[in-house]
Formats: sequence, structure tokens, C-alpha cells
Amino acid sequence: MKVIDLENSQLDHWVAKAEGIEVKYTHTGEFWRVMDEPTEIQWIPHKDWTQGGPIIEREGIGFYRAPSPDQPDYGDEIWVASDARDTFTYRGSTPLIAAMRVYVASKFGEDLPD
Repeated sequence: MKVIDLENSQLDHWVAKAEGIEVKYTHTGEFWRVMDEPTEIQWIPHKDWTQGGPIIEREGIGFYRAPSPDQPDYGDEIWVASDARDTFTYRGSTPLIAAMRVYVASKFGEDLPD
């Protein structure tokens, strides 16, 4: 699997692995949650700034809105993020998605085991 293909709970799962956080599926299989007895926290750093924001700040990930979102080659992915060294650059439909992809790639590389 490639980092660029990560979305939603798959992306959240890999962010949790990078953070060393234990995550489990809920009984419905819809979400990943951090299990911290006795508290369960929904783990959605791809859309929750209180979870993804501190990672972005700590890791020095920058992002910007792509300058020409009307161009066909941009598709729906109009945010661009990169790490502090410009080693990894990814697009996403939101700044958090783009930044979390960068974070995962910086920890595991661009190709992930299935």
C-alpha cells in the first residue's frame, strides 16, 4: 500500500502506529479508538485538529493551499504538505489529510506493508 492511498481510518491507523498509540476497532468496525482504561477516545487525526495539530507542530510539517485548484491535475486534493526537510510532500483534500500522509511517510517510507 502507498501512503498517497491512505484515507480515513487507514490513515488514522498508520498515524497511531507512528505515534506508538494502541488502537482498536469499535464493535461496528467504523472507527479506530484509543483505548485508555477507563476512557475511550475516538482517534481521528485526519480530521480532528486537537489530535493532528500537535503532530504537525511537533514535526514541523508545513502546508499550503495549491495555487490552482481549478486545474484538472489537482483533482479534489488541493492542499499540499511537506516535512521540514522537504523529503516528503503529499496532497490531500484537507490540510490535515495532507499533513498526516507526510507524517506517516516520514516514519515508514512511501510504501507500507499491507
